[in-house]
Amino acid sequence: MSIQWIARLGSLLVLFGLVGASAWIFPRRRRYEKLLESTPLAVLDVALFNACCYAAAGIPADPNLFRRPQFLETGAAVWGLPALGVLLLLLGLSLVGLTLARRRAIGGQDTRDGLITTGTYRFSRHPIYLGIVLISLAIALSARNFDALLAFPFVVLANLAQSKIEERYDVGVRFETEYRAYQRVTPMFGPVWFWAALLGILACLSVA
Repeated sequence: MSIQWIARLGSLLVLFGLVGASAWIFPRRRRYEKLLESTPLAVLDVALFNACCYAAAGIPADPNLFRRPQFLETGAAVWGLPALGVLLLLLGLSLVGLTLARRRAIGGQDTRDGLITTGTYRFSRHPIYLGIVLISLAIALSARNFDALLAFPFVVLANLAQSKIEERYDVGVRFETEYRAYQRVTPMFGPVWFWAALLGILACLSVA
């Protein structure tokens, strides 16, 4: 196995280790309230989570292990995928920035303002994790990195799992009645039409 894939798999293992740690600590929030509310620990956790996602998407491909497929070498893909990557990067960064400004909390910290359903939370129940997913995809597309695209589903899975853990053991418990109503009207990772449009654009760029 190449050094690139050892590093990529290592980042994914750490990422899922962080998800596992959340699955253990969130059901015990009262006992570990001080840890969850610690700003330095929250910053460290968020930074490590993000770094692992972006490493999985950004570590260079190993051309000796997987040859870049033809659909990444076509005229439209050569310029279209990097262009789409830039747009997704801007969208992802905007989502994360706007959500942090509205939330005024980091990681597992309490928002202090109760359940937030306005701003970016009108379109996604987890706009920060959605932003991380979009940034990761943007990094992979910008470099037309086939190895990163192979790892990308695991980045999505980790963010989905983290979101479900928070819903089941944290916000879904603290704001039980409100959150049920919120779940019924707001998708987890954005509207279906957004993902359908994105998949359609990727398909067009791949076959053009």
